[in-house]
Amino acid sequence: MIITGGKLDLSFAGSFFGTGKPLIKIIAVDAGLEAVKALGLEPDMIVGDFDTVKPEVLAYYRRMEHIVWDTHQPEKDETDTELALLKAQATGCTEVVVLGATGGRMDHMLGNIHLLFPCLQKGMEAYILDSQNRIYLIDKERTFNRREIWGKYISFLPLTEEVRGITLTGFKYPLHEKDIEIGTSLCISNELVGEKVRRLFRFLQDILIVGLLVYLVPPALEFYRFYFTRYSTVFKVPLGFVYLGFFVFQIITIVRYCGDLAGCYKEFRKGGKAV
Repeated sequence: MIITGGKLDLSFAGSFFGTGKPLIKIIAVDAGLEAVKALGLEPDMIVGDFDTVKPEVLAYYRRMEHIVWDTHQPEKDETDTELALLKAQATGCTEVVVLGATGGRMDHMLGNIHLLFPCLQKGMEAYILDSQNRIYLIDKERTFNRREIWGKYISFLPLTEEVRGITLTGFKYPLHEKDIEIGTSLCISNELVGEKVRRLFRFLQDILIVGLLVYLVPPALEFYRFYFTRYSTVFKVPLGFVYLGFFVFQIITIVRYCGDLAGCYKEFRKGGKAV
């Protein structure tokens, strides 16, 4: 987790930390340290040139001996946020969430989005989060789950000059092998819809199977009852034992599809996903 110095909705950040998500390390970046203090957190590392953070906040955390400090001069080639991402990569981090990377200066916000690209190249999943957005880069096929999307809409914007062959299925506005160029708003404000239809079909299919199997239980019992009165001429045991495995299989199948129905119902309540 990296908390940098842009505008940060503390109520959102507090709710995010209150979800119980496991965090290995917290890196505070310059003025982001003020948000860290407001949230009552103790960072593992503090990075920056400290030209924007309040001196009293710096003094508060300098008393904590376990914190690692990475101090830089104000005149440098990298932003403090880039230095924090480099530190996260150096520690072997495979996933990082960045808070406070939006809502301030536009050049910093755009620069922070561009910083996601080297993370993608190095195989580190990096996300920029705020109360309205979840920003990340993709370079291959991906499945999107409705529960993981920030809000109702999902947008796709090319970071490079052109992205070729985009196919969107399960979306309100689908695409098939569409090339999009930088400077278009074609893929703004899309919505996931397709998975709900597929789940409805599976739900109805499971109901039909369960209903048919349950309907066949009484005649199956009569069948087994009849053959339990007939004996094998070779082994001298009721023939019902020969067919008992089919009845057990029937009951197991009913239980399995009932469990599938329960799972479908839960997914309906939570939402769906699309590819």
